[in-house]
Amino acid sequence: MYIDSVCRLCGSVELSFLFISNEVDLLKCNSCSYVQISRKPSPIEIAAIYGKHYFTSSKYKDKTILYMENRRRLRLMDLFVPNPQATVLDAGCATGDFLSFAKSKYQVFGFDISEFAVLEARRTNPDIADRISVGQIEKSRFDVGQFDAICLWDVIEHLWDPVEVCQNLAGLLKPRGYFFISTPDIGSFMARILGRHWAFMTPPEHMGFFSTNSFSHLFGNALPFHIDYSKSFGKWTNIGFMVYKLKRIFPSLIPESLVKLLRHGRTGKLQIYVPTKDIRYLAAQKI
Repeated sequence: MYIDSVCRLCGSVELSFLFISNEVDLLKCNSCSYVQISRKPSPIEIAAIYGKHYFTSSKYKDKTILYMENRRRLRLMDLFVPNPQATVLDAGCATGDFLSFAKSKYQVFGFDISEFAVLEARRTNPDIADRISVGQIEKSRFDVGQFDAICLWDVIEHLWDPVEVCQNLAGLLKPRGYFFISTPDIGSFMARILGRHWAFMTPPEHMGFFSTNSFSHLFGNALPFHIDYSKSFGKWTNIGFMVYKLKRIFPSLIPESLVKLLRHGRTGKLQIYVPTKDIRYLAAQKI
């Protein structure tokens, strides 16, 4: 049992030490299965994580992969929010790729913690630049009941207090509005078999990890929501980014020269689908 710690999802003190990754302790809640880092990153660490380099990695450069991912996201939203004039907030919009993809269908708004990312999102979306703002997700400045849907695409794992953030954002949703979420699934086979070597195990960047059980607590016990959709998928990537991630997981096995060669060469840009089933997509409706 891990002493003097509380689960930031359900409040339980029944936490167990899981393992150490990137010199950070990971703790698992015995009640709701939420996995969290043991210490909060400092503002300096946060600024270092989400600097310009974070948004200029090959993850954001490969527009083909972004297109396929955003198409999957928009198709999910269309199942539950078919109204073409619905108002949608992309909370943690990064450089605005999903905004670009969805703005022809919905009235989209976005914000992000990174000033660089927001400037890039405004540059590539000048027609909706006034709807994209910089700010902390915990302190969004929108109206109560303004949105039909709020997207947290690859965001919730970056939050220190997901309950507080989702409570604040829930107030911005209309009655029967939706949260749409994508996040690494720590209950997946890949996560369990790889442990601290799992590709998404990158603390303190990722501060918390959800599974089916922990999501059931968040959208059921902590918040008055009903989960209408929950499914795990693999991911599209390119060979260069995949080798880059493998280098982070197994630094002694992957030569840096190979990473550089693939990230800048034609072969590294080849897209592949990896059927890992360790990314959970979820749609939860406000009751």
